[in-house]
Amino acid sequence: MNLVMEIYPHLAKNPKILDGSVIIEGTRIPVRTIAAFYQMGQSVDEILLNYPSLEPAQVFSALTYYFDNQEEIDKENDYNNDVEYWGKKVAEMKAISELSDEKVEVIA
Repeated sequence: MNLVMEIYPHLAKNPKILDGSVIIEGTRIPVRTIAAFYQMGQSVDEILLNYPSLEPAQVFSALTYYFDNQEEIDKENDYNNDVEYWGKKVAEMKAISELSDEKVEVIA
């Protein structure tokens, strides 16, 4: 069963890649990343300098998807840039890791 779904030219969604975020097909580059560079004032040419493996059509398609689905992509960026949330997650993972380290017994 093929989980990859092409949703726009050059773009795909796969629940096994980046939790199903829209990505540039054949890469792990999410549309939200391209949108963030654009929001910071970078032109398509400047984005291509950051990702020389991409073709202009891929970047334009990502931007087209972004403008057609701006609310969705902005929410993804807000979620991924929530420093307080991710700080708590890291602390939780560290606590879980420390607990599991304490329970490990070495049997020789």
